[in-house]
This record gives sequence, C-alpha cells and structure tokens, in this order.
Amino acid sequence: MSSSPIIERISVVLESTPPFDQLPDEARRELLTDVSIEYFDAGEIIIEHGSTSHPNLYLIESGLVRLMDVMRQRLIGKVGEGEHFGSFGLIKGGTTIYQAKAVTPTVCVQVSGDRFQKLYDTQESFAAHFDGEIRMFVRRMGSATDVSAEYLLFSRNLGQFAHPALVCCEPTSSVEETARTMDDLGVEAIAVVENDALVGILTGADLLRHVATHGWSGPSSVGDLMTSPAVTISMEANLYEAMMTMLTRRVRRVVMVESEGSDKPIGILSDRDLAHFRGEDLVATADRIDRASSVTELAGIRPAIHGHLLNLYGQGALPEMLNRTMMQLYDRLVLRVLDLVDQRMREEEFGDGVDLSWAWIRLGSGGRQEMALNSEQHNALVYSDPKSDEEKARAETWFNRIAEYVNDALTEIGFTPSEYVAQDARWRQPIGAWKRTYREWILQSDKKSLSPTPMFFDLRCVFGDDTLVDALKEDILDALNVQAMDESRTFLRLMAANAMEFRPPTGLIRMVLDRVSDGRHTFDVVEGGIRPIEAAARVLALELRYLESSNTFDRLRHASDELDDMRKTIDHALEAFQYLVDFRLESQLHAVEMGDPPVNEIDASTLNKMQQRLLRDAFSRAADLQDGLAERYTLHRR
Repeated sequence: MSSSPIIERISVVLESTPPFDQLPDEARRELLTDVSIEYFDAGEIIIEHGSTSHPNLYLIESGLVRLMDVMRQRLIGKVGEGEHFGSFGLIKGGTTIYQAKAVTPTVCVQVSGDRFQKLYDTQESFAAHFDGEIRMFVRRMGSATDVSAEYLLFSRNLGQFAHPALVCCEPTSSVEETARTMDDLGVEAIAVVENDALVGILTGADLLRHVATHGWSGPSSVGDLMTSPAVTISMEANLYEAMMTMLTRRVRRVVMVESEGSDKPIGILSDRDLAHFRGEDLVATADRIDRASSVTELAGIRPAIHGHLLNLYGQGALPEMLNRTMMQLYDRLVLRVLDLVDQRMREEEFGDGVDLSWAWIRLGSGGRQEMALNSEQHNALVYSDPKSDEEKARAETWFNRIAEYVNDALTEIGFTPSEYVAQDARWRQPIGAWKRTYREWILQSDKKSLSPTPMFFDLRCVFGDDTLVDALKEDILDALNVQAMDESRTFLRLMAANAMEFRPPTGLIRMVLDRVSDGRHTFDVVEGGIRPIEAAARVLALELRYLESSNTFDRLRHASDELDDMRKTIDHALEAFQYLVDFRLESQLHAVEMGDPPVNEIDASTLNKMQQRLLRDAFSRAADLQDGLAERYTLHRR
C-alpha cells in the first residue's frame, strides 16, 4: 500500500463507484488505509457458497464476476467494472448465499470488513445503498436471471456501445441533396446542426411524407421538414433510460448528446438499435399496440407486456421502473382503445355527436401509475359544460356510448371492471358537475359519504383535453384552502382516519394467521402494507396541496422534503413501499409464468427467513407512518 501509483489507482476506483463516490472526502481518505488490490484468474473462486467468513467487500476495477446459487444451479447475477459484491455476508452474517467466481481475469479493490461496517453504521446513504442491494439479492433467490441482458440494460451507458458515425446537415441544405446523401450512406436519419449545435432531426419517413405530398416541389430546405427540437438523450444514460425515453416521447429515434443539456450531437439511436443491444423489443410491442386494428388484437398483445415485465424484472429493474414501464404500455392500450372507439362512433354515425371537449381520466392505481397485473378498471370522463338543455341531452347520450364501448373493450383486454368506471353516470359528468362533486366531498363529507372519495384524488388525464383536468385540480386546491379556514370542516382528518382502516400485520404470527385458504396460511400484501402507505401518502399530499403527481413515490418524496418532523418516518415508509410493491410484482409475475392468475395473497409457507424479516420490517415501517399520521391528526390508533 506504500506505492503511490497503487493508491492513486484505488482512489480512482472509489471516486467512480457508487456509493463510495458519495462519501465525504475525509471518509474516503480514511478508507484508503483499509483497502488492497488483488488479482484473480479466470475461473478462480473468490467467495465460496456457504462460507461463514466475510473478510472483505470487493469492488471490481476490471473483469467480470459471476454470482451463482450453486445449490440450485441458479444464476443470481454478474458484476463487472465499477460494481461490487460481498456486502450480503458483511451485513447479515451467516453463510454466504452465493458463489462468486471470476469469469475473466479480474482485479478487485478489497475493502476490509471492519472499515465497511464502520461506514455502514455512520453513513446513512451508504447503508441505504447496500440495504437496497440486499433486497435485490433476496428477490433473485430462486429466479433465473438473463444476465447478459441485465449487464447491458442497466450497467452500461450508451457511450459504451458501438454506433454508426453521425451524419449531419444544415437547416439550409437542399432536401433533394440531403435525401441523396442519406441514400448513398444508407442512413435512415440525419442530425440537423447549425454552428455545431443540434437544431433538429430529419428522417426517411419525413422525406417519404414530403415526396408523397409535394413530389420534389414545395419546401426545398431541410429546415422546413425537420423535427425540431429533436428528442435527445445523454451518452451517460443507460439502455433502460433510452427505452423509456422512446416510449414516453413516442419516437423511434433519439439523438445522443455528450451530456444532459448538451446540444452537441454524438450519434442517433433507433428502436432497432435498442432491440439489437437488448436482444428483445419492448418498443416494438408498443408499436404493435399503436397499430392494432381491433380490441381482439389488443387482448392478444397484453400477455406480451407481462412477458416483457418478467424479463425486465429478471434483468434487475427496480419496482418503480417496472411500474412506470407497465403504465406506459397500459396507457397505450387505453389510448388505442379510445382511437378505435372514435373510429367506431364515426362509422356508425351514432347520433349527431357533440362539439364539446372531453378527457378520459384514470383513477386509483391507474391514476397513481401503480397498477398491478390484477388491477381493476377505475376511470372517469369529464367534458365541457353544455350550453343548452338540448346539447346536454345529446352529450349524455354521446359520452355514455363512448364510456360503454371503452369499458367493455378494456374488459375484453383483461382489465376487470369495478363500480368506479365511466359508464356509471356518477363518474361521467361535465366539468361544472365534477367541481360540485369534489367540493361536496371536501366541504361536506362525513365518514359514510367519504367511502368512494380517496381514489378520486388519484386522478390523471390519459386522453383528450387535459386543460379540463387542470381546471378541476385548481378547483380542488381552492376547496382545500376553504376547508383549511374552517376548523369545523374535517375532510383531511376523515381522509386520515380512512387511511388507518387497514393496519399492517407487524407480527409474523398475525401475518401468517391472516387467512387460511385451501390449507394455506396466506396474507394480503396490499391490505397489509401497500394500501396503508399509499393512503397515508395521499393525505399528506392533499395537506401540502401537492397535486402535480398522484404517484405514491412522488408524494412521499415531496412530503419528506416538506415535513421535517416526519422526514425519517416517511423515508423509511418509502423504502418499505418499494419493497412491498416489488414483492407483490414478483409474486404476480411468477404466477403468470406458471399459468396461474395474479393475486395479492401470498402463501406465507413459501417465504424464506430473509423474506419474512424484510416483510416484517416493511410492515413495521408502514405502521410507523400510520402512527405518525394518527399523531398529526389526533386520531386513535387501532
């Protein structure tokens, strides 16, 4: 360790490896006194499966290491340059749950167990990072992993992949000349730059549309045809982020730039490139949805979505990522259904129609972007106020038919209907009526009338005129402010009491005896932990007038930033929520893989001891959040 070059070499590894890169400088300097470098040959076993000795944490400077459950011959994962392994044994003790074996010649920086434990005990963010890693290992036990895809999808950035040389032109370039250049070079898209700065993108599809419409007449410069601004992504982003950018922005190409916010183009990434790198094509599934010609075809696509989620899960996607991915595709299903319904209404020439703007709203888990594989339909419809009784009657008939078609189509696709769907006239109203409904809930509710209310504050526009939903949210905020000025109005206290209805099973015995079905001891992971946290997050968001997002992750993060007195409790609840959502999704994905229906009930006899402990911890943190809510609103704990 006396050699300066070795110390510098180790320093570089620590400064570029999470979570060591987030440590205070002094802590990193002290760490250098308890580290060493060791070389391992390809095929050499670094950690034996079942070993009770846990001397070091290993940070990979170069090479690749395979982590294997050798007892069941299950691959847990592979770790490469800039990653680490060995934390499980250092934190939990006992026997090591995997074998670590060098796949290629590997150089590791070794952090002593004592130094690691000191950092784990004193650095909160450091500990949180490794706690999350432990949850990842627990969920992978017993699950085969597509490691090559995992390594590519999350562990490598776009700059590490080979991509064709960038082809550029200027906005003033001739359309015909640029088309000839693209054809000669065999490229389907070209970056448009001005003074070396990206100003747009021109694709072969743009040229085909131009020629089909104008021939080679009409606009003669690229600047008239290009898409501007182009959708960009940093070279530092990974493949998953690129995939989500294409899905959310509904594009098939993104321009890669040097860094976030940069206007210097480096290359163009297409959905085909993404599919090639990943060996699968989630973006193509989204395209299939957009092009589906019938509800029956959409129903056939939904199982493919579940297959993609299973692959992503095996590749290490976090629960929040999986939920957002699933919601992107589920939203696309709804949008395509609405497009097909619009076509059907036109073909049938049903009535005279109405000239009123309208919007389709997701509620509940769909509004929060937290749907599971077995989530029910929860939706509503809002439209502009009719100007006459005659228009009102036509609007009711017209939008009722739309709602019936959409709800029936979603049922055919596999989304079970509930009592809170738009074809129910109560949940299909003009904007003025919706405002009155929300004001009644906020200003006049009692415990009985509150019962359907909570999910209606998880509203999100997925189709149509989103200004209607924005106007509704503004009126909700105004009503909340009115409510806050009158102490006799107890809406938030009622909402808080409602959030206490389901108490987490904090004891294992209580958890196991929750329900006995077909000889199995089961518990409901939603009622036991997910629902209490999501309900508490909703109350805190309404208290803070936070309506920008209905997502529970977003609500908890916002509440943590704003409520100093509850920050630690909320942060712990956020970690618990992540684990519980992950746990439910894992169970449902495995059920789908086995051909069983996805459910919320978990057979407690199938849990290993580590899963039991993590569930107890998660339920306990959900209960702590409820206790904090009870104290805040002076409620009796159940």
